[in-house]
Amino acid sequence: MSSGVGTRARILESRKENYTWNCGRGANHKPQIKKHKLFITNTNSDWINPIKLRFSVRLRNEAVPRMPRNGDKIVNMNLYPVLNKYGSEDTFIIHFNRKCGVDNVCMSDLQLRAVLPGIS
Repeated sequence: MSSGVGTRARILESRKENYTWNCGRGANHKPQIKKHKLFITNTNSDWINPIKLRFSVRLRNEAVPRMPRNGDKIVNMNLYPVLNKYGSEDTFIIHFNRKCGVDNVCMSDLQLRAVLPGIS
């Protein structure tokens, strides 16, 4: 990262900030679900700002279906996923539990009433 912020969390399976796996093969037969566990590094000093995870997908095989000749079988388009030419990306945000309410906005409402004995 160019902002100078060090690694705050790692993916348990890879012990790194990133993890790559082959997905998509057979996705037209059943959904593919993969769960990941994160661990917070002991060097993390920021417990206020959320952790942001970027999920990106890209095609490894950019095969293009051939147009069938007249009378031939229609091409099974399930074998050719549709994806933005440059890839697809989404960011997920994980907030720390700061007990700040359902809107996740923390507002300090500290009130102090001092009683000093002997002073009226």
